[in-house]
Amino acid sequence: MRWLGGRGCAARRPAPPARAATFTPTGALAERPSTVGRVAFSPDGALLATAGGDGASELWEARSGRPLHALPGHRGATGDLAFSPDGAVLATAGRDSAVGLWDVRTGALLRTLATGEEPLLAVAFGADGAALTTVSLTGIVRWWDAGTGRPLLTLPRRLGFTSGRAFSPDGMTIATAYGEIRLWDAGTGRPLRTLGPRQELASAIAFSPDGRRLATGSLVGTIQLWDAATGRRLGGDAGPVWADGRPAPLFAVAFRPDGAAIATAGEDGAARLWDLRAGRLGRTIAGPVGPLRALAFSPDGRRLATGGADAVVRVWDLGGG
Repeated sequence: MRWLGGRGCAARRPAPPARAATFTPTGALAERPSTVGRVAFSPDGALLATAGGDGASELWEARSGRPLHALPGHRGATGDLAFSPDGAVLATAGRDSAVGLWDVRTGALLRTLATGEEPLLAVAFGADGAALTTVSLTGIVRWWDAGTGRPLLTLPRRLGFTSGRAFSPDGMTIATAYGEIRLWDAGTGRPLRTLGPRQELASAIAFSPDGRRLATGSLVGTIQLWDAATGRRLGGDAGPVWADGRPAPLFAVAFRPDGAAIATAGEDGAARLWDLRAGRLGRTIAGPVGPLRALAFSPDGRRLATGGADAVVRVWDLGGG
């Protein structure tokens, strides 16, 4: 695969503009506007979960934008959220060191998992939904019984501070970025490999749907692809993304469910779709004024949800991609 780089990176055939349905957060977020830091579609694509810097989370009807449940949640920002594989439970991880498990149908809080130590930055369910994993500010990894809330395991080794982190689709590998990109065994904490030479500070990282590749975005606006098994870089860099005459930091990256494209979002407020087969920028979706902090594809890959500094969640109709 060949990447096109530099300031003139653009689609050879401009794609038609994407259409967006705009969701305006209600409840706590409407009263106290806050950056949207996380968005996630349910496994069936029917629902959208969002989380803000004030600790509140919401559940929406993804097609209509109708608000379903306001989840008051955490003291301080929500660091991450994740649906269970069957879509019945939403987990939210907060800077207050707690995990909330929510009944998606009713919006009721099922239980709270309290670590009592550090802010939580990541949460993920295992492939069968029976267990979930949390990662704290300094890289403490814990496994929990998702049904009872009982702690199962705390890994003896901390992963350290990170600027980006991601779970593999099966939940068994954790990728972290802080100068270098490292893969860890989520069950033991054992380091598996380091990807390539030391990189610019990676600020966003994501696994491909099959777990074989990773995409990273950096604070200098570049995007890189990696082979997860070998640690080798796949092709050259894409970008950098430019704004106001300088490289624009990237804050979020996500693979389309078919693995053929990635989306990136960052400081300039635009979401970009990159065609991995052609090795080029496919289209740019002009967003609001202010940085974008979160994005997620729907399970069918035909919609993209974005959220950022203006406290509004937008769902973009991508058509055929």
